[in-house]
Amino acid sequence: MAAGEGACGGELARLLSRRLGRRFKGGIIAYSNIAKVELLGVPPDLLETVGAVSPEVALAMARGARRFFGADWGVAETGIAGPQTGRRSAKPVGLAWVAVAGPVERVVEVRTGSGRRALNRRAFARAALDLLLTAWGEADPEEAEKPR
Repeated sequence: MAAGEGACGGELARLLSRRLGRRFKGGIIAYSNIAKVELLGVPPDLLETVGAVSPEVALAMARGARRFFGADWGVAETGIAGPQTGRRSAKPVGLAWVAVAGPVERVVEVRTGSGRRALNRRAFARAALDLLLTAWGEADPEEAEKPR
């Protein structure tokens, strides 16, 4: 298990290490686009065409985290935690995309409706963890039943 974080600033890694322990190999906080490209392998043209906060980039980040750490599963989030959006963004504060990559791939949209940065970061991280556990259960129901 490995993570790529865009807006959570380490919150997702904290949740994963606490919940999964040794199963968690590590995470990359790729807040800037250059970090997403250089560390997680997100194609620069993807960032140009759809923007950093998009389902395509979330999935590319999850795949990149998986690849970087040689993990069976990768999970990622990319969003706008606030308190404001970027200069040119039409995307609202509280919007994120979370994704998992592994034997099962999934992407979901998260909208918190909140302008509070700390609340949004926690909500994005929790949504990513929940998506991972759901996908993990779909791929291997017996593994999902083991205590965590």
